[in-house]
Amino acid sequence: MNKKFSYALAIGALMACTSAQSANIGWGFTIQNGSPTGATLRFSNDTGNTVTGSSVASTTGEAWLFDLSGSGHGSIGGEFALSAFAWNDLTAGLFNNLSFLGNNVWRLETDQTTAAPGTQSRFGVPGFGLGTSLFAGNDSFNGDVAFASVNELPAAVPEPSAIALAGLALFGLLATQRRRAR
Repeated sequence: MNKKFSYALAIGALMACTSAQSANIGWGFTIQNGSPTGATLRFSNDTGNTVTGSSVASTTGEAWLFDLSGSGHGSIGGEFALSAFAWNDLTAGLFNNLSFLGNNVWRLETDQTTAAPGTQSRFGVPGFGLGTSLFAGNDSFNGDVAFASVNELPAAVPEPSAIALAGLALFGLLATQRRRAR
């Protein structure tokens, strides 16, 4: 097997292992389990702009702060100015809590054992379904009404065909090295 073909096969196998993106509605806060970035915020009215959350300490689960100051987006918090809200976690009995801290800073917590109180007191449910949107105020980017939603993606698991391609690529590289050693 020639060297160029081995490298091309290895690169192709790695490209096949990409994870799917979630659809965004308004401001989509997305938790990507198993990802080094952890959580991101995408804007449906500004698709080229993404804010990555900064990991912060949490007593349970994980937490991120999103500072929208440099993004050109912002709001006064809408419903979130009154309370934090919860979305159901992928793990039954756990919650993802989203709160507006003021000054264009938002806090997202995942794997929380307690739901943010606003969801129960204002809407009568402990947590919203993932992807449910809630009024977040008017977006300073263009004045549009902004709705925030929380989505959680499971850890990316490569498909069996991608694993087979990666194995074939490694086999090719090893075969090339053995041939060279002779």
